[in-house]
Amino acid sequence: MKTTCTPNAFGLAMIAIISFLTTVTCAQQRAQATNTFSFSSLPASFTVPSGWKIAQQEGDLAALVPNTANPELVIVVRAGMYQDADAFYTLAGKSLREDLQVKNAQIVQNPSAYRVNGMNASAAVVAAYGQTGEMVKIGLNVVISANGVGLGVVVLAPAAKYQQGQSVADAVLQSARFGTITFDRKAASGLIGRWVKAAAANSGNRNSSSGGWSSGSNVAYTFYEDGTYQYSNESFASVDVPGAGGLSTGKDEDRGRYYVSNGQITLVSSKNGSNSLLYRVVDGKYIQIGNAYFARR
Repeated sequence: MKTTCTPNAFGLAMIAIISFLTTVTCAQQRAQATNTFSFSSLPASFTVPSGWKIAQQEGDLAALVPNTANPELVIVVRAGMYQDADAFYTLAGKSLREDLQVKNAQIVQNPSAYRVNGMNASAAVVAAYGQTGEMVKIGLNVVISANGVGLGVVVLAPAAKYQQGQSVADAVLQSARFGTITFDRKAASGLIGRWVKAAAANSGNRNSSSGGWSSGSNVAYTFYEDGTYQYSNESFASVDVPGAGGLSTGKDEDRGRYYVSNGQITLVSSKNGSNSLLYRVVDGKYIQIGNAYFARR
């Protein structure tokens, strides 16, 4: 995985992340009464190291910062289903590029495999430069249980503080515990079949003098009794202007396995790794996956 980072984009992203993650609500502070953190979407947990706190948690992600007034380190822990370490690195690389806008970073430590409590683990380090010219290191770590459930641990820190952050990441990996994940046919029974979301088309101005444009997409999931699913997204865009016009279409398809637990659905994609999303039945006719609603077709 080769990525690098533009100084300004990465520096601003780091500032935004630290500012966001250190805004802790009272409810989140109460949730830290115990030093063991368990994810609701997958059977995975870890021990929060002494002197650190959970600053933010959402879905299968938890962010840790030092319990200080102005933390300079951020550690993000993600529970997921990983076929192997390469699957984690692919997902982490995509997140760095798309979420943190990391475009020009350099690998300073190639991925190396090792064992943690009898489980497969791997670690790599990339480096970039912040807007002040200071080097920032990003540590990518993962431990994967025998059944594929794993914890990815990402360290974001100034170079001078990196080893401190990596030591905490190592402690998180050593404390990782995983349960058994099974396909719950009863919980998934209402999902079986094909579900379609027809997104409303967007349209621009349409008249005889200026023409116009329109676009839209149709997203569908098909869930099967054996715990597998198929996904498709068919999109279109048309342009009609005086003297010219055209229509373009696209189709994205994917497949994988799914698990339902505690009001969430975990989709283990063949392309994009695993992702845990809100799942619920609405009015007995629709289902909600993430922020989208689907009707049976």
